[in-house]
Amino acid sequence: MKLVDRTLIGFKKINQYAERVAREIDDNYKQFQLSDVVAVGILKGAVPWMNLVLSKVTVPIEIEYIKASSYNGIFSKGKLKIECMPKKIKDGTQVILFDDIVDTAETMSKVKQKFEKKGAIVKTSALFKRESADFHVDFLGRIVSDGLWLYGFGMDFQNSYGQHIYRNLPYVKILNKNK
Repeated sequence: MKLVDRTLIGFKKINQYAERVAREIDDNYKQFQLSDVVAVGILKGAVPWMNLVLSKVTVPIEIEYIKASSYNGIFSKGKLKIECMPKKIKDGTQVILFDDIVDTAETMSKVKQKFEKKGAIVKTSALFKRESADFHVDFLGRIVSDGLWLYGFGMDFQNSYGQHIYRNLPYVKILNKNK
């Protein structure tokens, strides 16, 4: 696969999305007290988006992370693996579940269901959501085309050596699937 040197979205625009989402979160959770709201990031991709958004949120929020994945490289394996579920999530806990992108919605949907089974009230946030993803994201950056393969700002690319690279970029680029 060839990496295309074309930026889909720069940090300035990502920051604007984060400011809007942070205002929406503040408006939604302003009535809650300390430790009533827990932000849970799905590792590793959610980290940049969640950190940027939460740095702009003014309501008190506790931060947790889980490890969940259904991907091998850029292809979905179909089976979801979840690790490190926070033990403090219980009946009535307000959870904001963060991820970088909602592709098929499989990961976000199943993790959300796990928290809801514990009695949590779950809302979701992602920088991107695919047009075809049949899933409502409560606090969304933007919708992206199904045909775009993205990397950067939390989203990785697995190179031929098996390394997951480019999550660290402060912008999002497009991967050309053509050789």
